[in-house]
Amino acid sequence: MPPVGTRRWRDWSVDVRVVTADPAAAEVASARCRAVMAQIGDAADRFRPDSELSAITGHTAEGVRLSETLTTVLRGALQAAQDTSGAVDPTVGSSLRALGYTTDIDQIDSTASVPQMLPSCTWRDVELSGNVLRAPDDVVLDFGATAKAIAADLSAERAAQAAECGVLISLGGDLASAGPEPIGGWRVLVRDAPEEPGQVVVLRGRMGLATSSMLNRVWSRGGQRVGHILDPRTGLPVPPVWRTVSVLGSSCLGANAWSTASFVWGTTARDRLGLRPARLVDCDGHVFTTPAWESACPGGLY
Repeated sequence: MPPVGTRRWRDWSVDVRVVTADPAAAEVASARCRAVMAQIGDAADRFRPDSELSAITGHTAEGVRLSETLTTVLRGALQAAQDTSGAVDPTVGSSLRALGYTTDIDQIDSTASVPQMLPSCTWRDVELSGNVLRAPDDVVLDFGATAKAIAADLSAERAAQAAECGVLISLGGDLASAGPEPIGGWRVLVRDAPEEPGQVVVLRGRMGLATSSMLNRVWSRGGQRVGHILDPRTGLPVPPVWRTVSVLGSSCLGANAWSTASFVWGTTARDRLGLRPARLVDCDGHVFTTPAWESACPGGLY
């Protein structure tokens, strides 16, 4: 691949990387990415008491007008819920709160028990008309399953416009590309750990690659290992079937919706993914791929 420009930093508790096809454009592309992340954080961060989301929580039954940014985030989350038949649901905030996920994971009280309570609301109880949100006041929205992917897509699009070249954005396990790709495309190595086998995936001009994982954001609750991916039907952590799931798509949001949903679907995930390019690693480290994934990996195993 020809020389590229790169900028790296850490935000939202993940590693951020901006790569530009023109090395001279890295700074302007990074500035666009930082701006998008700041806007989405101000609007949609459940953990920040000064965010717009925190301000409206508990006050949505009569309808509340949202900013353009929060509208965009909520619309994307509802689209992910619809596409996955509710396997990815932005109303799991109450369940996450009940599991103690209201602060940094290393500060969660591990002695409390895991609650046994069915969620009272689903994404179907959330109505977004234009920029007006209506939902029961007890709905607690959480965009942990979609906000990074939305930010990656928006950052790539705006960075490519500003930089006038191809751009690849990586926010943790969520990647998005925009603009004309370099010769040979963006080549991305996918693997769980340095000592494990991986595969190189090629992203073209406007694509997304998302990896959902149970390797991070886990904590102890009443002696049980608890992860951040919940089954919206029960409000409880998903059973331990998959360790990581990577999906390639036309957008990072779409890819992320399917990778997250795969944990909820468990052993039926491979069949539900169908023709989508996907790589699934089970809890024993065994790797499974769909036929479409192999066609996107010209280099084979590494």
